[in-house]
Amino acid sequence: MCDVRKYSDMFKDMKTLQPEDTLQLIMEAKDEEEREFFEMLGNFLLQQKQKRLLKGTCFDEKIYFNCDLVVLYDNTKAFSRFAIYKNGDLYTITENVPMWFEKYVK
Repeated sequence: MCDVRKYSDMFKDMKTLQPEDTLQLIMEAKDEEEREFFEMLGNFLLQQKQKRLLKGTCFDEKIYFNCDLVVLYDNTKAFSRFAIYKNGDLYTITENVPMWFEKYVK
């Protein structure tokens, strides 16, 4: 059996990484497998941050109301832009809007 506490602690540490930290980890990875792991970690952290920003009523939130432009990305299959919020209007720029996002705009 694995040491669950050890991995839980590692997870808590990894959640504190900033985008520049994950970029450094990617750039200094020892091999391809490690680089891919850090890329997935970086994408996961960005997706979690995006979900926190979208939580609630989404585009009624103050953060979007005060922005001229917000660009939304998804990394479900590949890291890609799928929508923009510009001057108070939401525009999807692909037909492949992620399922996790649809619940925020209904």
